Amino acid sequence: MSLPYLYLDTNVIRDVQCNRRNDSANLFRQIKTLRIPCVSSIFTFMELVELVKTQSYAKKLLIEDSKDINEICREYRHCNLNKESLEKIKLEIENLELAEYIEFVNLSDENWIEARNYSLITNISAPDCIHITTAIIAGVDYFITTDTNLIKQAEHLEIRCKRPLEILTIINK
Repeated sequence: MSLPYLYLDTNVIRDVQCNRRNDSANLFRQIKTLRIPCVSSIFTFMELVELVKTQSYAKKLLIEDSKDINEICREYRHCNLNKESLEKIKLEIENLELAEYIEFVNLSDENWIEARNYSLITNISAPDCIHITTAIIAGVDYFITTDTNLIKQAEHLEIRCKRPLEILTIINK
């Protein structure tokens, strides 16, 4: 059996990072055990950093600043973390176990035009157009995501989107 080449969407990596979904964690175990080749975008890495920053800042607003939920909702996107907090986040992201199993790739200038074109001809969000384009350019067999809307929107594109459980079924055949 040849191993599939996978693109891991940010939400799947975040599932593993936060222990959110068993299917994503089980997929990660298979990736590690079988050494399944994986790729993701540099943009994924940046999204992970932003998610950790906003989560950290929201916790600060709640715990240290005693803000109520309305204030947190207004302010959390405007991170104002100190250097110590940023360094802690940097170490957390750099030490993310899953990262050693993923090749992070960037788009060329031509590929950015392709991502732009997807944003013009589909209802897919701009960030997801970047992910889809990166996956297509990388030549992956499957784009792994838990985003049901993205799976539906990408049906007519030249990429096979699967949920973690679906790809586990394929891998374990």
